[in-house]
Amino acid sequence: MDWNNLELAELFGEGDGLFEVEDILNGAALPPIPRAAPPTAAAAPAFRTQDILDLFDSAAQPPVTWVVPPPIAAELAFGAEDTLESALPPMRNPWAVPQPAAAGPAIAARRKKGVPEALALALNILVCLLCAAVMAASLVMALGKDDKSIFGYHLYHVDSGSMTPSEGSSPGGFRENDAIIVKNAAPETVKQGDIVSFWKDDGHRGLPTTHRVTQVWDNGGGDISFVTKGDHNAQEDPEPVPGSRLVGVKVLTIPLLGGPMRWMDAHPWITLGVSAGVMVLVLVMYIVSVIRTGKREKE
Repeated sequence: MDWNNLELAELFGEGDGLFEVEDILNGAALPPIPRAAPPTAAAAPAFRTQDILDLFDSAAQPPVTWVVPPPIAAELAFGAEDTLESALPPMRNPWAVPQPAAAGPAIAARRKKGVPEALALALNILVCLLCAAVMAASLVMALGKDDKSIFGYHLYHVDSGSMTPSEGSSPGGFRENDAIIVKNAAPETVKQGDIVSFWKDDGHRGLPTTHRVTQVWDNGGGDISFVTKGDHNAQEDPEPVPGSRLVGVKVLTIPLLGGPMRWMDAHPWITLGVSAGVMVLVLVMYIVSVIRTGKREKE
């Protein structure tokens, strides 16, 4: 079979003349045939941060449910109008310095009650101290009879005005219905100007007399006697006081306590029992109040 030159030229774009079929089949007279490049794989789509934000901001997207494991939350849902910051639970900073907790209602209430509780405590202490003083006085009066003392001290009530301070008298005087505390003393320690208590006779009956020493006589051999006088009296006592009748030296005056002490002196054990009962009652009431307050605060 013969091919026309024009037909071959139109087919291959070059050459002229006739070609044999064998030449064409053997490729001797044919130009090289260009090969098309194989199609390359399509590039993977690239996503930007803005594309992701646009995805969440798009009103067309359906609501997304975020499931967070407990104990943060059981389930969090947010829509297109929410942002990641507003939908997700806040994260705790492990490096944050812990702040002190705010005072709770119980602590605030306790602070408001601080002043009344302090006043109640002060009042209870005052009552207990007063009861303790009355008990001590009752013991002194009960056990101080017959020249006995408590820790070397005596408590006496004043029944006369012989030691009422007068013009020109030395300090240390006292009045009727006052109370005085007398400390045991040896006769050789007494000096002029001291106020001493002494018995009127060797029987030590009744209450001792308490006057100021105006003179001290040393009779030799350790025998000492005193000349005494009341500050309100015009003259000295008629007889000197032997050292053997000395009770002690006055150390303290308690004004206006002598009147109640007369009744207490007549009924010392009753006074002791009543004062002890009052003190125990006050203590019990305070303890119960503290326990109740603690229970209320726990509730």
